Amino acid sequence: MISPAIQYAIQAVIWSLMGLIIGVVSTSWVCDIRRQVGRISMATGEPGRPGEPGEPGKPGKTGPGGIAGGRGGAGGRGGAGGAATEAGHGGDGRAHHTRWRLLGVVLALLAVYTIYVSIEDQRREDRDQRRVTCQAQFNADFAKVVAVRNVYAEEDRDENIKMWDALLSPTATQATRLRTAQEFTAAMHRNSDLRARNPLPKLEDRNC
Repeated sequence: MISPAIQYAIQAVIWSLMGLIIGVVSTSWVCDIRRQVGRISMATGEPGRPGEPGEPGKPGKTGPGGIAGGRGGAGGRGGAGGAATEAGHGGDGRAHHTRWRLLGVVLALLAVYTIYVSIEDQRREDRDQRRVTCQAQFNADFAKVVAVRNVYAEEDRDENIKMWDALLSPTATQATRLRTAQEFTAAMHRNSDLRARNPLPKLEDRNC
């Protein structure tokens, strides 16, 4: 039989894994979309300046024209636009993936902490439930012993009244008074022994 704490921990692990899987899949989709957008931007954008790397996923801008030539000379050609370099895009991609890895680590730690807190809460609930059950059982046992001891107390009272009636009766003989006193003493000893066999329970002995 699996304890409630273990069952609760298994459920928490399952929900945490489901959340982590959904987060990883969603992250993969977002990265794919970003890469597709970058490729489209590189394919449709302008050329860049010579030697100047373009922004991630974007082409560079048109380079400036050359300085006009001397007297009678033709002006220089405009510089060719530089293509967007993959280096910048790759660096940004590595940083992007690093951030997502860190986020995954944080989510994993949060999942572990959530599972730990859930297990501790379940253990605390189990301890409280055991304490309540133990206290209820103690109260029931205490009431049962009190009821038995009350019977002995009533017998003591009846024997006491019977003895005094015999002692104070003007018609009672000496033999009757003596026999009544002896019966009362025997009842006292018997009930004292029965009470000793049925002591009142102590809560500290139950370890509740």
